[in-house]
Amino acid sequence: MPKTGFEGSVLVLPETTTPTALADHGKIYFKSDNKMYAQDGAGTEVEVVGATTNLAEMQAQSLAQTIDTISVPHAVSGMSTGVVSGWTFDAGHTAAISAAADQGGGLVRFTATNTLAAGDWVTITGTTSYNGVEQVVAATGSNFDVTATFASNESGTFAQGSHLIAGTGSAGSYLMNWANTGVASGNDVFQMDCYVEGTSQPKGSAQRKFSTTDTGNFGATAILTIADDNVMWFAVTNTDGTSNITHAFFTVTLHRL
Repeated sequence: MPKTGFEGSVLVLPETTTPTALADHGKIYFKSDNKMYAQDGAGTEVEVVGATTNLAEMQAQSLAQTIDTISVPHAVSGMSTGVVSGWTFDAGHTAAISAAADQGGGLVRFTATNTLAAGDWVTITGTTSYNGVEQVVAATGSNFDVTATFASNESGTFAQGSHLIAGTGSAGSYLMNWANTGVASGNDVFQMDCYVEGTSQPKGSAQRKFSTTDTGNFGATAILTIADDNVMWFAVTNTDGTSNITHAFFTVTLHRL
């Protein structure tokens, strides 16, 4: 087993687990996740963060979004990536749903051209019975399944939002900031929500009342807890009607604390 020592002028520390605290002493060590930690005499452990850190951003300009259902989240897809470190980006996509069928076992199959995979999150809009945020259970290029109670054969739209994906070792607390300059086609209230996986983060949400063709700004800042492989994405909801919105300038940033 490697031992603490020097290789020339380099100090070598073998990886270890969280040690037992020693009163009135501090400890510095590396763990098997390839991160450096410090522990104080009371046993409080913190990660030592250097110049290389985890951050991500995505953005959009003049991104038009169709709203087809009142008071239902519509995932924002079609954004582009910015700077990413420890994260990856997927632009997402949206397409029409032409049919819904009962698959049994509490599953509904939607007919729609897609590039989805099991575990992806989507919003469904424009239907009578299936609107909302759903996780994909299975998918092929022509259909996808979600957990739902079958009601009837209906058409609508699905959207997989543009999303940032936390890489291995990227878990932690993040400062998230988003700002959106929007242009609405009607006199409605729009709400933007940040999602981690399928859960809305209310502290990262904001609303704005638009008048027709009004250009206005809204945004939010929050500290989010992120696990490895988590995805973060956004959805917009028109709480008053079905007028559309254009994301004239929409930027999202994440920086690990």
